[in-house]
Parts: sequence; structure tokens; C-alpha cells
Amino acid sequence: MHQAGQFDAAAVSYERALAIAPDAIEVVCNFCGLMQRVCDWEQLAKWTPRVVQAIREGRPGVPLGLLVAQPRCSPELQLAAARANARDWDRTPAVAASPRSDHGRVRVGYLSADFREHATAWLTAELFELHDRADFDVALLSYGPDEPSAIRARLRNASDRFVDLHGFDDDAAARVVAELGLDVLVDLNGNTDNGRMGIVARRPAPVQVNWLGFPGTLGARCYDYMIADHHIVPDGCDRWYSEAVVRLPECYQCNDRLRSCPAESPPRAALGLPEAAVVLGCFNQAFKITPDMFSLWMRVLRAVPESVLWLLEDNAKATASLRSRASDAGVDPGRLAFAPRLGHQAHLQRYRAMDLALDTFPCTSHTTGSDALWMDCPLITVTGDTFAARVATSLVRNAGVPELASPSLEDHERTVLALARAPDELRALRSRLHAGRFREPLFDTPRFVAHFETALRTMADRARAGLSPQAFAVPRRP
Repeated sequence: MHQAGQFDAAAVSYERALAIAPDAIEVVCNFCGLMQRVCDWEQLAKWTPRVVQAIREGRPGVPLGLLVAQPRCSPELQLAAARANARDWDRTPAVAASPRSDHGRVRVGYLSADFREHATAWLTAELFELHDRADFDVALLSYGPDEPSAIRARLRNASDRFVDLHGFDDDAAARVVAELGLDVLVDLNGNTDNGRMGIVARRPAPVQVNWLGFPGTLGARCYDYMIADHHIVPDGCDRWYSEAVVRLPECYQCNDRLRSCPAESPPRAALGLPEAAVVLGCFNQAFKITPDMFSLWMRVLRAVPESVLWLLEDNAKATASLRSRASDAGVDPGRLAFAPRLGHQAHLQRYRAMDLALDTFPCTSHTTGSDALWMDCPLITVTGDTFAARVATSLVRNAGVPELASPSLEDHERTVLALARAPDELRALRSRLHAGRFREPLFDTPRFVAHFETALRTMADRARAGLSPQAFAVPRRP
């Protein structure tokens, strides 16, 4: 019921189950996940302490995706939860990998459910295309559904081998991967809803990497490395990650320069927006919205009467909850506009109608953040202490607007207010983003690929030399 969007029925079922077994951690977590998604923060606050207690007791079963949007879930707790969940994976027998008779090109395999119309595909397509085929052999290992689309066709053409693992169980899939004789296996999902960590747990490659899909540690011994950058995992923070941390010199996130960049948006009236308003927007999913951040947004709306808040229409329950909470905060709920889910190009177009993109916290913007910046829309964020709380900081710094990352919610609020009252400054920020789109690191895909290939080659060379995984930083390309 929950996954099917029958939220009321699912909530009733969870509440009945919890009345019988209030310590059933899987039910508690599923209920909390539902409360996050529908923005029922009172129920979430009631049950979250049980989730934290379960982590402190070392109990498995707490989804890592539930934790990244929890304001008080420290890096220590996230690592503890990841390690508890990984205990079974750590006991999984390994498959036999095919031996390599040569050490020529680095054979890299990318494992994902999302080689389709999905954010992962939109971010990574040009990476696969630009890999230097003199030095790298690229396999895309897809266990997601075969959904025909332009992006899937592009990915097939971008790989040396496109291997369809859909329908294979973990053991069979791992054996297929092992037969490829890879040097490096990169998991693009990790501990997400579509993740298949069971494939990686069987050790089908000598070097295995956690990158891009899950914003944090996976806690499992089968992952040798995690790719990050200096903004996301600052020096001295490696102890909160079970993997050896590889720091790229700029942004850990890849972007595709060839994707759509619509020049204009539909008229604001067609989007349900007032023509003369200051449009403050956030297209992150509703589960990322927290009470503290929503209260901050309401204070800004009260202080800037000509402003409106434009949010993603995630689900009807969340929309009703947020409108009601706006009213309780003394804000006309009509000043909240909700944007329906649209195709990728139509979605990007809407950023032309947005004056300032607001970020969520502590789970900050990932693809939604780079979408905004790609469309020259300033993104303002807060820098926290977890991986997910620092992603958008990396994005804005690598887009050439470091001042849009604030060290605290208080500083963030002051900056949002100042910008909302300064249309000339907002226009200047747009001009800077436009001028720097292909000059700043965030959208310099060839530069990213060069750094990424250095990371992959270093990992492979260490393994070939019989050396254990070790954290390292990739030097910046001149």
C-alpha cells in the first residue's frame, strides 16, 4: 500500500502493527519513511527516537535512506546503521572472478538499475562517452527494467559492452559480472531503493567502489573505495566512512554538457505563478523537507510579502500538510504553488521562471541542485556534517558561487532574505552562472573525466601491485 501510494491505508496498517509490536524496527522505519513523505512531522518525531535507539543497540534493519534527511542523525549514527545492515553482506561467499591474462586497458564496469530515464543516466551519459578507449574498457551492467528511451539508447552506444542483468538473482548476476574480468566495479546505486548490494557482496571484481547513487557510507567490507571530494568529506572526517575515501580535486558529481538547456520558460501564469512575484523554489522531494527548514521558509515569506514558494507536487498528502502548516504559520497557503512532475526538458524549463532555488537540509540537493545551476538559477544551501548535508555545497562552490553555501541555518536565513529583496543581485548571480557554465568545474565534463580516470587507474594499479585499498586525493589537472 505504501509503495502504491495508498498512504492512508498504509498508515492505518502500520499503526495497527505498532500497537501490537512497538519495537518491530522494520515497521517503525517504514512508518517513519511514510511520515517523512507526507510531511507528518509530529508522528515522525514520536517514532524517530526508537530508530535512533535501535541503531545504538546495533540492530540491523534501519534504511540508510531514512537517516539522510534526519536533522540530528550524525555521521557516527549513519556509519553504525550502515555497518549493522552490512553484517549479512559481509558473510556472503565470493564468486570466482575470471583471471586477467593482460594488464592493458583498465576494465571498468558500472552497475546500476537506472540506465533509463533517470537522474543517474542524465548525469553520467557523457562520462561513459568520454572515457579514453585507449586506456579504458567500459561495461554498463544494467539490472533495471529494459525501458526503451533515447537516453538508454545513448548509454548503449556509449559502452563497449551493455550487459542486461534484469531478471538475474544476485548470485547469477555476480557470476556474469565476474566472467567479465573487470579491474574495477563501480556501484551507482548502493543502499537505495533499487540497490543490489548482494551482487557486490559476492566480490565479482578485485576493486569495488561506492559512487554517486547513495550519499554516504555503505558500511560493508565489499566496498573498497568511496568517491567524494574535499568539500563533501573534509580532511579528518574519514573515520565516518568504512570505505577508503578517494577525493576528486573538484566536484564528485559528474554532469552531462549535452543535455537540454531550454532558453525560455512558459509564461509564469501558465505555471500557476504570479507574474510580478519573487519566486523562491525547491523541487526536492517532500521527504527532504524538515520542520526547521519549512519554518525558515515561512519567516521569509512573511518578511517578503511579494514572494511565493514554489514546491514540487510530490503527493497530495504532503501538499495538504504543507498548505495547512503555512496557514498555521500566518502565511496565506495560496502563496505556496506546486509544480507537477514533468519530463526532463519541461522540468528544466521551469527554472527560468524561478528567481532563487532554496535547498533542503540536512539532505541537500543533488541532481536537482545541478539542474538549477545548469539553468543559471542560483541555489542557496547550508553546509552540514554528513555527506548528504554537503553535496550542494560542493555544487555551488564548483559552479563559481561559493557565497551561496552558508555555515548555519541562521546565516542561511539572512542570505535568503537579502537575496529575496535584491532583484539586481539575483540577476547578477544568473549572469555569473551563465558566463561560468563551461568555465567552472561543475559542468566541465572532460576535466571531470580526466580526474575520474586517474582515480580508477590508481585503484586498479594498487590492486594489481597487491596493495590494499588506501585513501588518496587525485591531483588537480593543470
